[in-house]
Amino acid sequence: MGIAMGNAKPGLKAIADDVTGTIEEDGLYHSFVKYGLIQS
Repeated sequence: MGIAMGNAKPGLKAIADDVTGTIEEDGLYHSFVKYGLIQS
């Protein structure tokens, strides 16, 4: 499972399984919640 941040390079986002928001948008947090790694 590859997850790219929203501000990643376009080539990386194209091959990622999922793209989450940027750091400013709390992308890492939202991705962790989405995949059940943490609870909100």
